[in-house]
Amino acid sequence: DLWLDSPFKRFSCAGFVHRFLKDVNIQVPVLDAWDMARLPWKRVSIEELEPGDIITIKALTAEHRRFWGHRITHVGVYIGNGKFIHAATSSVKAKRSWVRIAEVNDIRKRIDKIIRPPELL
Repeated sequence: DLWLDSPFKRFSCAGFVHRFLKDVNIQVPVLDAWDMARLPWKRVSIEELEPGDIITIKALTAEHRRFWGHRITHVGVYIGNGKFIHAATSSVKAKRSWVRIAEVNDIRKRIDKIIRPPELL
């Protein structure tokens, strides 16, 4: 609840994941979404999701992929009950991110991978 709907000028989606998990003593390196997807942590299936798991998400469109130069363009944290928390912007020109909670099923087809931080093993 502390984070929900909070506006942040300084957080990218990956920066938010780093800070959100740091607040519960889970250490995630400060990386972009595409670099986070390459962490050598345990991969889990969607059926094995547990709170604290990191979900990396593929670009929605080819244009989005070209803009960012990567196919992985977003990241969030699973918080349980089929939901994940993430920092999202309304547009490329947005000056701030908004923390939102979304349904995992809404992004299910765009999930690249789900990784579990070592502290959760």
